[in-house]
Amino acid sequence: MLKNTIRLKSNLLNFLILFILISCNVEGLRENPKACFNYSPVDAITTSDSIQFTNCSDHSNYYFWDFGDDNISFEKEPKHLYKLKKSYVVKLLVAYKSGDEATTLQNSDTISKLIHVSKDVPKACFNFNDSTGFNVTFTNCSEKCTTYLWDFGDGTSSMDKDPTHVYTLVGSYIVKLISTNDGLTDSISKIVVVTDEISLHNTVIDYINYTYSGDYPISVDGDNIADFGLRSLDWSNMKGTSKISGSYITPFNNYKIFSDSLDVNVTNHLFFPSSPNYSIWKCYIPKIYFFGDTIKYTNKTINSGYPYFCRYSFDNPGPEYSYNIWVKDEIRYVGFSIFVADKTRIGWIKLKVVAMTKMILISYKIPTECENLIINK
Repeated sequence: MLKNTIRLKSNLLNFLILFILISCNVEGLRENPKACFNYSPVDAITTSDSIQFTNCSDHSNYYFWDFGDDNISFEKEPKHLYKLKKSYVVKLLVAYKSGDEATTLQNSDTISKLIHVSKDVPKACFNFNDSTGFNVTFTNCSEKCTTYLWDFGDGTSSMDKDPTHVYTLVGSYIVKLISTNDGLTDSISKIVVVTDEISLHNTVIDYINYTYSGDYPISVDGDNIADFGLRSLDWSNMKGTSKISGSYITPFNNYKIFSDSLDVNVTNHLFFPSSPNYSIWKCYIPKIYFFGDTIKYTNKTINSGYPYFCRYSFDNPGPEYSYNIWVKDEIRYVGFSIFVADKTRIGWIKLKVVAMTKMILISYKIPTECENLIINK
């Protein structure tokens, strides 16, 4: 009986010692971490694919991802988007952290995989400038694209990268650009408004603040070659010349101004007082047009000289030398025409005279093939 009691106590003591040893070394019995991951999609990855990483690691609760493009993550199963078409080495480090203990390389594992981003996804983008009226220039700002298809909204198209399109009618058009790269496409659409009235941005022509070396140029047909020049002048304080103030317009390139009247009583001694050879110098006045008026191709036109909106001679202050028919601060239209290829084209310049030597340019209408033009803008 005594022997059995001693044997039972001995077995109990051995069990207690074994339990204590196991409890004290549980961390030492834990299995080492094993790194493992997969990802999707696997094939034909593009620069627009958000790659989903699936973590299949064992015995770990700490994760460090290096995506190979200078980006990292500590999430267990992160998503990542690559911006460039190339190959990347993705590395996953796993470990087990107990409480606040620092993770060391003794209880960690790593795995690396090579990911191929094989396609660049195109991004369609374009801008346009319709300041020249019917001629619209498109600027392509698409990214990662190799081919382009334009639909101009009027039944025509182009495959040029930066096309210029000529519309034939005023209106609004939906322009669509399809950009393509390696079988992938992207598209963008914008509304283009085509108008035949071009803004001159309320440009001020003022003698006092005159900054131009010559006449202020206006090209009305989109070729950037001046068809008209406008200027204000004040010679009233200049010695050796006539004392004249006023504002005028000069036509170029076979353009003609619709004229209301002319004065043949002004002689060149107003410009050259000491000259003994006097001759007649003609002073024209542009015809006054209002909103709703009709400009007829049969009306009187002139294509030379200096048609004045307003003019005053201090040398000869009689009424025959004073022209102020264009009423101050009221909007008026200067009609013009040109004859090209057996066709008459008519347009107008919208402005207002605010002083003898100051006017504001508002807009102009692109010349249109017609015999009569109604001013409706």
